[in-house]
Amino acid sequence: MAEPVSRAAWSRLVALLNAYVADKRNLYGVDGGFRDGFIWRDEISGMSNVEDWNLPKLVTRSLARTAFNEMTPKDDFSRLLYIACVFSCKNSLEDIAQVSKFVSLQVPDMGSLFLQLSEHAQRGPVEGFEFIQGSELSKLGLRVSSTLLYLCSPQDNRAPAIDAHTAWWLAKHDQISSDAFRSEQWKDVGGYREYAEFCRLSIEQFARSGHLPDGCLETEFIHYLIQCDVEGLLQTPHGRPWISGLSV
Repeated sequence: MAEPVSRAAWSRLVALLNAYVADKRNLYGVDGGFRDGFIWRDEISGMSNVEDWNLPKLVTRSLARTAFNEMTPKDDFSRLLYIACVFSCKNSLEDIAQVSKFVSLQVPDMGSLFLQLSEHAQRGPVEGFEFIQGSELSKLGLRVSSTLLYLCSPQDNRAPAIDAHTAWWLAKHDQISSDAFRSEQWKDVGGYREYAEFCRLSIEQFARSGHLPDGCLETEFIHYLIQCDVEGLLQTPHGRPWISGLSV
């Protein structure tokens, strides 16, 4: 794999893909967050589930994508925001605290912001990310706002989400400089452009290899593999042999 994908990052991604395939569970589509689970609490977030929304306890990726695929100006945008937040905050109390701060701002006309984001995302991931950085949605924090971008993106060109753990992984595997990670330069539009390109090139190479599992042909799958690496989710009996002995 040629630059702009570093050799270290590519080697690790190949190992992670092999571990994911060997694991055989293909959990990407059902990855998600639990309402009122170990991490998410409505009372902490300042948000609440409405019974009429008929949401299951587990808000999966598939559920979230479907909800946003069908988004119209007549939608209940409180419901969509709730879905995006539960899905994206599954492992982070810090992100839930950020959501709580956002909710307390009582940002007006959320529907207009969502629809504008969707319109910008139609032009590409970078345009969508740039819109977020200049809007009130940036106050959701990087992980949640970029997940919202992912969900609002067109199905054939979804934008990958990003967070601090992903940036740490990218720096560790020579994809971004450690100085850039410490100075948070990776949060700007130029940094996101490089990250989105990294994800695009990686997923295209995976697709050409013929080993990409069903339902994983989108750049967000690269972000998911990195999350799995950071959190040790592929350290299973079937996945471990592919990544044991390799540094996260």
